[in-house]
Amino acid sequence: MALIAVGDVIPEGILTYFDEQDQLQKVIIFGVPGAFTPTCSLKHVPGFIEKEGEMK
Repeated sequence: MALIAVGDVIPEGILTYFDEQDQLQKVIIFGVPGAFTPTCSLKHVPGFIEKEGEMK
């Protein structure tokens, strides 16, 4: 798996998907410290889920 390091450039692009109603939706990518660890799953992710409406 290739890791992204500080200072790396992510290629420009537009990420989208079609939802259940065939409506085109934008995708946002974000990173959190300790991704895929128990701390991330228990402490970081719930806050993002809770504030989903504000982020939209």
